Amino acid sequence: MLFLVAVLCCLVSLVKGERGGRSSDTIVITQEDLDAFARAPFARAPATTPSAVIEFVETRPRAEEFPVRFDICHSFPSREWIYWEWLESGALGLIARIESEIADRRAEHRELASLRDWSPQLQRELDSIDDEIEQLETEREHTLLERVAQLELTPGLSSYERTEATVLYMTVALIDLDDGKAKQALKMLDRARAHLQDEPLVSVLRGIVLREVGRSDAARDEFRNALANRSGMLLALIGLAEALEDDLDYAEAAELWDRARRADLGFPRGLERLANRDPERFPEGEASLRRLWSDYLLQRVRQARLRDFAHSYYLSHEKTDYTLIYDPSIGVPWSEEYAAPLRAVVERYLEGGEEAVDRREVERLFRALSLERDQEGFQQFMLHVSDFLATAERDVGRALGHRARETPVVVVYNPNVWQALIAGRGIAGLFAPHGRSVSVYVTPGMNPDDLKSTIYHEYGHFATFDLAGPRDLPVWLVEGLAEHLARESGYDRFAEDSVLARWRDIWVKERIARPWFNKGRESFGPADYYKARRAVGLLAARFGLSGLGDMLEALGDGADLDEASRRAFEMDYRDLLRFLVKRLPSWTGR
Repeated sequence: MLFLVAVLCCLVSLVKGERGGRSSDTIVITQEDLDAFARAPFARAPATTPSAVIEFVETRPRAEEFPVRFDICHSFPSREWIYWEWLESGALGLIARIESEIADRRAEHRELASLRDWSPQLQRELDSIDDEIEQLETEREHTLLERVAQLELTPGLSSYERTEATVLYMTVALIDLDDGKAKQALKMLDRARAHLQDEPLVSVLRGIVLREVGRSDAARDEFRNALANRSGMLLALIGLAEALEDDLDYAEAAELWDRARRADLGFPRGLERLANRDPERFPEGEASLRRLWSDYLLQRVRQARLRDFAHSYYLSHEKTDYTLIYDPSIGVPWSEEYAAPLRAVVERYLEGGEEAVDRREVERLFRALSLERDQEGFQQFMLHVSDFLATAERDVGRALGHRARETPVVVVYNPNVWQALIAGRGIAGLFAPHGRSVSVYVTPGMNPDDLKSTIYHEYGHFATFDLAGPRDLPVWLVEGLAEHLARESGYDRFAEDSVLARWRDIWVKERIARPWFNKGRESFGPADYYKARRAVGLLAARFGLSGLGDMLEALGDGADLDEASRRAFEMDYRDLLRFLVKRLPSWTGR
């Protein structure tokens, strides 16, 4: 593909060299010539003299307007939906057949993978389907690039052709992102912008890609640029909110999440079929999708405000070498008498932010709680937290070959105060992790093993982002690594917790298909945490945890996922996922 792009750039430079009238050296390329070029995409460009001009002679009729509306996509919360909308609208008609075949093969894969009785023959059938899907995906990419090559060879593109080229470049960028090729995606989006400079959808996709390669400042600029053109653009609101949370700017992030929650939520055409592609996640089709996103956006508003509340009002513990703040209810004997007024304050803050509470009221409440605290028990708890953080730094650092570059901010929450106030399925997956903070969730009577495992998990997030830098990483990798590192504490919640242990025996038999690795945080549940841990565990068994540390360091040095995977595992990101899909069913690790 890279060679094809190089050939394309060479041809384009020749076209752009002379845009004047036809000269005696003009080379006329017909549709038939380009069709031949498309069938042999790695062929050399035609030989020319320095003054030659390549001219494309269009022989097919053109419609009045390319069949796409960018503004529909402005209300989408997911980049996956952009691709789906364009496919359904006919804008990607040239790959419709390929996509239909891919969908059929994936449905067949899901049906076979649902069979409980594994056998070598079944695995061979699944592997064969995976091979077919990979071949179809390669054909899809070549088809898109070949059409782009044809367009770039056309002098004086019409409005129709510029729009088509923009859509095709953005489509290739979306595919590249799924394959971990963020830098290649950025090049595609640069070319898209050259054809349609003022389209905010190009800006927001560039922001997403820039955040994936760790260029946070540039990503925020792109998101703000998109919002300056379309103030209610959902992907821009979400992207900017997440980028601000990376910098612990929770107040502005909360306002952006709230704007996203109140914005018009649009859905692509054929939404029901999109939902039916994943009946496990969306059992009620469209209704499940709408409820999922409504709950998720509300949850993110309240998460950000809770974090803002914590950084603004939680008390500071001075007896540590790092910043540690804690919920004032920690160490106070559990009672609704104190919990009710504290919960009321938190609820107002979650609903309305800083303006909804009176600082003096909060300070009075906190002083009253401090008088009820069991000081001896509180100091013992804080000693546990400090000791577990120290051992987590040692054990996680040794496992990843990591020495912390920054000092974390440790925040100790009491979920009993706020958990019922936040939409969602509970603590598991409740918080999106951020590299500069270590969040500890403690309930009255929490046993030391649970506390230690939680601290190791959260310190694992800190170590991940301390190595890789502030960037958007796949959820499976972030959570799988944190869950794997939590086992360094000596406690395995999926084995020790009787309920989770029973579910684990079911989840371990469920096969993972390629699309699972693109699953977003909005739908990442307890089963996904376990599956992600198995995926990381297999990588650790094959390459060592230090291999994952090498991957994170490569990301921190500016590599994208594809480059980092090649550096750490000697295979590109796409092959890494293929390795996991093939090997996980027969791997005996838990």
